[in-house]
Amino acid sequence: KTKDGQFQTLSMNVRVHGRALPIAWKTVRKTDLKGHMRDDEEALCAYVAPLIPADCHVIVLADRGFGAVRLFRFLDGLGWDWVIRGKGNILVRWKSAWRPICLLAKGRPLQWDDHVDYGKRAAGGSYAGRLVIYADEVHPDPWFLLVSPGLAGRSWGQVVALYAKRFTCEESYKDQKESAQRRIPHEFGAMGHRRWVGSYVVSLRLGLLLAQCRRMGSGTPGSGSGLACQHLRKTHPCVMALRFLGPPTP
Repeated sequence: KTKDGQFQTLSMNVRVHGRALPIAWKTVRKTDLKGHMRDDEEALCAYVAPLIPADCHVIVLADRGFGAVRLFRFLDGLGWDWVIRGKGNILVRWKSAWRPICLLAKGRPLQWDDHVDYGKRAAGGSYAGRLVIYADEVHPDPWFLLVSPGLAGRSWGQVVALYAKRFTCEESYKDQKESAQRRIPHEFGAMGHRRWVGSYVVSLRLGLLLAQCRRMGSGTPGSGSGLACQHLRKTHPCVMALRFLGPPTP
C-alpha cells in the first residue's frame, strides 16, 4: 500500500533465475478494496491466463493474505497448481475434529503432511485438500502450506522448497517499490475508479520473459514448440507469485 494508505497494488510476477519479473498488476483505492479483494485477485489471474502457453505448468505461490477457499477453487478452475500459505487461526478438520490450524504445529522442528478440510466458515463450504506444515527452531511462525491436488506427487520437502522460492523474489518486490518512486504521478495518484494500471506494459514484459525463454530453448514463436519455452518447460515450472505491494505516493 502507499505511504498515505490510499492505494494498494496486486502484482503477479513470474520467477526467472531467482528473480521476479512482473507481468501484470492492478491498483485500486484502498477504500474500494473491502469486499472486492477476491474479485481483484480473480480478475488479475483471468487476465494473465490467456497469455500463458497452454503446455506450461503454472504453480502459483502466495502468502497468508491469499489463503482463501474461494481463490483455491478459482485457481483449480484455471487448471493452475498452487502452494498458498494459510493463517494460523483458520479452522481445519483433521481426524473428525475442527481446530485452529496453529494447534497442529506443536513442537520444533516439525514436518507435518496430511489431508484436512480447510476453512470451516468458508462460503460454499470447506476445501478438502493437502496441508503441509514446516516449523523450525529459528523462526517463530510455522508455514501452513495448502497444496493443490496437482502437486500430490511432490514430497513434503519438495513442497517446502517450492514455497521457499517465493522469498527469492523479495529483492525484486523491493525493486518494484523503489522504481515506482520514479513513475509519472497520474499513474497512481489520480484514479477515481477501478482501472488497469500499466496494462500496455504487460505485453512488453511478457515479451521480455519469452525472449529469455527463447535464448534458453530451441523453438521459434508459432512453431510446434508453442512460445519457444522448451527448456523452461522441461526444467522449471512457470512459478508465479501473487503479492500485494504498494506504489509510493507521487
